[in-house]
Amino acid sequence: MFRIEDMVRLDKNENPFLLPSSIKENVLSALREVEWNRYPDSGYKDIKDALSSLLHFPNKFFVLGNGGDEVLCLLFTAYVQPGATVLTFSPSFSEYAHLCKVFHARHITIPIDMADGLCSFNENLFFDTMQREKPSLVLIDSPNNPTGKQMPLQFIQKVVYENSAITVIDEAYGEFAPSTYLETLREQDFPKRMVALKTLSKAWGLAGIRFGYGVCHPDVTHKLNSIKSPFNINVLTAETVKILLREPHLLIEKTRQICNLRDSFIKKCQLIPRIQAYPSNSNFVFIHVPEEERQIKKTFKEAGIAVKFFCISGKSGSWIRVSVGVETDLNRVLHCLSQIVLTRR
Repeated sequence: MFRIEDMVRLDKNENPFLLPSSIKENVLSALREVEWNRYPDSGYKDIKDALSSLLHFPNKFFVLGNGGDEVLCLLFTAYVQPGATVLTFSPSFSEYAHLCKVFHARHITIPIDMADGLCSFNENLFFDTMQREKPSLVLIDSPNNPTGKQMPLQFIQKVVYENSAITVIDEAYGEFAPSTYLETLREQDFPKRMVALKTLSKAWGLAGIRFGYGVCHPDVTHKLNSIKSPFNINVLTAETVKILLREPHLLIEKTRQICNLRDSFIKKCQLIPRIQAYPSNSNFVFIHVPEEERQIKKTFKEAGIAVKFFCISGKSGSWIRVSVGVETDLNRVLHCLSQIVLTRR
């Protein structure tokens, strides 16, 4: 039996590559100059300046969080009263359902259909539901977690402009996609009721540092900043973020490497009989195996591989999300899937 520390960890969509040692040394050097006995600047101007240079929006468009999860929590605090309606896809990021429970919200979901091998959904049903239910918050993760599907930009734009309340476009995995909705926007035409949610946990490889942010109209930014804790970004996180954001070439290099590994892994999965690997615009791949989940979990556990299992309403078999790891780790997953198929013949 594998120890936890020896497991191949492909269950949390983490970046498999370590930051360069030079970045860590620069962070440690910066921390030596920081007064640890003092609170940080609650305005976090240096971080917002760095984000502004990267994304070309003014400082007033940013709200910062201890991970993207905190920004989501701020959005629920600001806009979701008990009994209010929240509209999402299903499946989607599990935190949406969790926050609906915490805030006693009514959670309505629109199914993503995996039957065609590509992932599809009914746009008309989504819009009809949005108009009928008048949700206080619409949450769209694009690319979607766990399917890896990127929602069409035209669809997102229609939701943003037809929704009378707040629309959150969760772009946590946007760096792995060909483009994002945020990239289509400019300061002068930024929608007044939209938030683009971003994180440095995935493509940037800072999951352990915990930093996320929202990009939104200043009216929304002001409301969110008025309820957040004044010192929610600690000095270690602040210094790391400022230094890393000055090195966007690292993001481009590692993102390209992860996407190449992802696409190669999908092609190899498709060569295994009875295994369905879905197209992905993220750093993970959604896989369907016809066999029942209990035995599949046992097989992966015995192989020392941690992956994420999902229950898809009305669908049989096992649904597995595999984070893109290094090539040797992905080869172990492929071997495991091949063994599953061989033992069922």
